[in-house]
Amino acid sequence: MFRLFFRTKTDLTHVPKRTTQASPLLMDPEQLPKNTHTLYQVIRRTSGDLPVYTDYKNGRTRQLTLVRHIMGDKRQLVLDLSQFIPIERIQIKPSQLVINGQYALAVRKYLTLQGH
Repeated sequence: MFRLFFRTKTDLTHVPKRTTQASPLLMDPEQLPKNTHTLYQVIRRTSGDLPVYTDYKNGRTRQLTLVRHIMGDKRQLVLDLSQFIPIERIQIKPSQLVINGQYALAVRKYLTLQGH
C-alpha cells in the first residue's frame, strides 16, 4: 500500500550546506563622511541593539534586511543607504525599510558610525 521512505545518514551527506553571504556593497560604509544633522533617527531597542533584522523567505533562498523604528524622514535614510546599497533594492514600507539582500551588518555599521 504505502511505502515509507526514511533518510539514512548517508543520504544527508549529499545535501549541500546552506551558506549566507553578504550581498555586494557599492562601497564600505566606513569610507562615508559622518552626517552631523540627519532628518531621521533610528530608535534603539531597550537592550541597546539597533532594530536591524534579517528575514528569510522562500525556503531561505530570499534574504531580506529589515530596518525598523525609524523616526523622521525615511526618504533621507534611503538616500543615505543608497551610497553603499543599490537603491533599487530598498523599499519604503509604512513601519520599516525592506532591503532585498543580506545587508544587516553593513547597515548596523553605518548607523553606528552615524551616531544612532
